[in-house]
Amino acid sequence: MLVTELIKKINFNDSCVNELVYANGTVILNIDLCMWKQNEYQDGDPELKEVILKFLNSTNYNWDSEKEKMRLIMIQLLMLHVKKVL
Repeated sequence: MLVTELIKKINFNDSCVNELVYANGTVILNIDLCMWKQNEYQDGDPELKEVILKFLNSTNYNWDSEKEKMRLIMIQLLMLHVKKVL
């Protein structure tokens, strides 16, 4: 999946970043994803879900968050240069 496809498919608004790690060309992003903002959400489903995104073969990334504790309004993953997302 391309990063641009990921951004179109998943609504990251109001999700919270638990951890961001960059090592050996891999970016690992652990977030609490707001499930209630997703198209597939149905009443009674959990509102939050811990999600781990792995971006392989990353040559660079740019983290730009103005909020404390890495709280997100929107994740700017388009600046991440990767070949493959797991």
